[in-house]
Amino acid sequence: MSADKKRPLRLLEDRITPYSVKVYAKGVLVLWSKTRPVPSLDVLQGAFEHLAIANPALAPYGKASLEVLDKLHLKDKLKGKIILGNSIAQANQYVASGGAQLGFSALSLMDRADVKHYYIIPKQYYSPIEQALVLTNEGGKKPLAKAFENFILGAEGKAILKDYGYIVD
Repeated sequence: MSADKKRPLRLLEDRITPYSVKVYAKGVLVLWSKTRPVPSLDVLQGAFEHLAIANPALAPYGKASLEVLDKLHLKDKLKGKIILGNSIAQANQYVASGGAQLGFSALSLMDRADVKHYYIIPKQYYSPIEQALVLTNEGGKKPLAKAFENFILGAEGKAILKDYGYIVD
């Protein structure tokens, strides 16, 4: 399972798996803060020292974050304020620890009861974050791996993913 389609497709291209890549969900990008309300993207125009994002070369949510900044014509203006985390988890740690006042993250990682501290980025601001899975050569031979894939792609798995803030078809 991956937060993008690129890595599972690479397994297929490198012939590490003969199985097809399947999108199980689409991620939802948010802008959040531990300490301040985030009612809109306008907070990016306000006063803050640091903005945490996942490294766009490594993480699909980081790539989407840069797309948002490009769309808002803020990438160059905020360049000196951006702190890159190696992953979405590390970017979140920067915000949670106070090292960054704002950060881009995944809706699935937010405390859904604390809606004033995050803003769901409209999907037209970034390319879809297609999260995919693929069975490996060994996994494809194991009934439990196939059962897990069926669960994730089935109605019950999709309902759980949707409850956590993913978009599912």
